Amino acid sequence: QQQQQQQPGHSQQPQAQPREARVDGGAHPSASQPATSSAAATVPPPPNLSLSFGAEVDGGGAGARVELAMSPHTRTLYKDFCAMLRFKETQGEGVEALSSFVNGCLGQLPGGVHWRVHLELADLSKREQHFREARHLYQRAAELQPNAPQPWLEHAKMEEERGHFARCGRILTVGLSHCPHNESLLLKAIKHHERMGDTALARSLLGRLLGVGVDRAWRALLEGALLEARTSNLCTARRVFKYLLHHAPWCGPVWYEVCRFEQRCERHERALALAEQGLAQLPRYGPLWFQAMRLLECVAQPPQLLVRARALVTRGARCISKDLVWKLWFEFGRLEERAGSLAAARAAYVQAVLACPANLRWKVWLGGARTELAHAHVETARALLQRAMLEAPAKVRGAVRLECARLLELCGDFVAARAELRAARRECGHEWKVYLEAILLEVRAEPHNTARALREARHALGVHTGTGRLWAALIQLRPRFHATDAALSAATHPAGQP
Repeated sequence: QQQQQQQPGHSQQPQAQPREARVDGGAHPSASQPATSSAAATVPPPPNLSLSFGAEVDGGGAGARVELAMSPHTRTLYKDFCAMLRFKETQGEGVEALSSFVNGCLGQLPGGVHWRVHLELADLSKREQHFREARHLYQRAAELQPNAPQPWLEHAKMEEERGHFARCGRILTVGLSHCPHNESLLLKAIKHHERMGDTALARSLLGRLLGVGVDRAWRALLEGALLEARTSNLCTARRVFKYLLHHAPWCGPVWYEVCRFEQRCERHERALALAEQGLAQLPRYGPLWFQAMRLLECVAQPPQLLVRARALVTRGARCISKDLVWKLWFEFGRLEERAGSLAAARAAYVQAVLACPANLRWKVWLGGARTELAHAHVETARALLQRAMLEAPAKVRGAVRLECARLLELCGDFVAARAELRAARRECGHEWKVYLEAILLEVRAEPHNTARALREARHALGVHTGTGRLWAALIQLRPRFHATDAALSAATHPAGQP
């Protein structure tokens, strides 16, 4: 403990705190106030808490969360434990062996991190589909540290994934009683109640934000605006968006969602004007530049579109991060292609290649190959795909082989296309899209004989059991297979013959 001694003649003067915009509009009486449920209670602003060393506060109300942070020594011990746990998991040890290892380590770790250990073990049990054990571990972690949002949030996610929506709602309610202003829990609860059709309860959760600073509540308010937009309350949504733009103009996602909202309402001119205002406020926010380009394509006519788009890209390349400059030129090349200017599209792709990092350059070659193939330049597309194959990392090489298979199928070489897809399955067996493309290839190759496609679908489901698209392909193929089998039987054995 550090003792602070005040010397004579050096009295400390309290510093004036800057006025902060609040959700109830207290700092700005002229601002529009978002609508909330009348049943929502006003939460007073948090008092100034004087905490001991090692404590951190999640500000937000009278029930402010006080969670003890880990000391450097405790953090080192916990990191070593997590590294050893990951190593044992990669060695193929089962849940029982890992549980024994964790229980043996609990005595060596400080008590303040036991809830984190239970959370790690619960996540492992969930991945191994031991849901009852995972539920018990989540509950134990929440009992040890009820003011931490992670146990409540992960437990609610597991129950929602398993279809236990009522249990998920109860977990979120209890979690919010301990962490009333935690952003992750609040957003999850709003989305859950909206999904269950209880929009009134979702709106009432936003009432917890009254008196909370906008810098801590803007994400929840943004979700509330999107909730009103999804329920067709356009006027209320615009009021909340206007409030956010007035009090949080430094927030890029707010500008982005406002532009998307106006675009969905088919007010493209208004959306483009808001995008320009946002770019003037936040010129380094990359997603807003891409949104402005999409809106420009909706507004401008073909003679002016390319000129305005090129000016936008040139201006954006000077402002945004260098890691996104290539993608801006790449999207401009696609826009040029849709406008019918192949030469300009090629020039934009060249600029994208020059600005692109080496590990992402294969995406530009892949996009260029699609453009050339759309204009029937097969040999050029083949050369670009070969270049992409050379530069693509091993884990994404399956996507390049997928495009090669489509090119070979377009040329009529189904045997070579099947060979490419087999190679893609060997290299990237974790990608279910490769298996789906193999099914669709067989359907297109032999539309009147689905036996081979059905065999591919069964093989794919043996690898990716939980992929819905593969199950949908199997369901669609089986009636066609039985209908074809019945037709062949009728043709082979006419009526009246055995």
